[in-house]
Amino acid sequence: MRPKNSPKARIARGYGFALWALFFIVPAARADSISILSFPSVGPNNSLSLSWSQYASDALTSIETGGGNTGNPASDPTAYATVSALNPGDLILSSFPSWEGIADPSGAFAGEYGDQLLFGLQILGNGNYFRLSNLYNTMASSDAGDSLGGNSGGFSSYGPYLLGIDCGSDGICGTADDTIYQNGESASLPVNELFYVGVGAAFDATNEPGATNQDKLDSLTSFVLMNAPFSVSNTYTLYSDDATTVLGASSSTLTVLAPSSVPEPVSSALLGTGLAAMFLALACRRQGKLRSVFGARS
Repeated sequence: MRPKNSPKARIARGYGFALWALFFIVPAARADSISILSFPSVGPNNSLSLSWSQYASDALTSIETGGGNTGNPASDPTAYATVSALNPGDLILSSFPSWEGIADPSGAFAGEYGDQLLFGLQILGNGNYFRLSNLYNTMASSDAGDSLGGNSGGFSSYGPYLLGIDCGSDGICGTADDTIYQNGESASLPVNELFYVGVGAAFDATNEPGATNQDKLDSLTSFVLMNAPFSVSNTYTLYSDDATTVLGASSSTLTVLAPSSVPEPVSSALLGTGLAAMFLALACRRQGKLRSVFGARS
């Protein structure tokens, strides 16, 4: 079994940049030897949350070691846990304090600004090299307007939440000769392993109609409920340098749940009025208002 070290431990060792890597010719990889796994999770707002840094650190450590959970998301916004289904609040971010569709949350969630879906990623070359520049993702949602389907594309660089590792001359990751890319290095650099907090998506409640922040959240929650149940899916696909061979792929699909009885603030009275038709019309026009991408796009 290959040595396991947390990303923070590896980063603490430092990483030298070998100029020869820029011109390194990647040997032909066997498609059946590269492992790609995706780990869907719900995390805090990467732009505003004070919990984001700890969440991301826990996520990278978990993704590297196979996706185990850390902490309890019900009581701790920094906790990392994989998910198989979504509540409407899991897809709502804001520029004002909120959590799971509730304005001005208290306790541990007092400093939060909403939630987002993230598709974490682990790629193990198992002795082969590959390039981030040959990785693409395709996201889609099954609601009438494919509201979260715009976040698809490739990648142009590494970053603090998208790590690439060249295992060095010994071919063993986690040893002293590793080179870690995490600071804007080109996606064309060949690596043996890759760990990514994930391409993400959520709706932004900031500009929703409403006199109060809770009204804005209620408006967006209503939209999600009017479309539920619907699915959100993402596929990562890794290609060879000549783009003719798929070296590996991983897909995840999650269902946004429709409650059997719609909770407040969306009351059954609301669903029985003409406002229901209005929200259905909006469903055909509204698109995902925030698409979070960690690691620059190509």
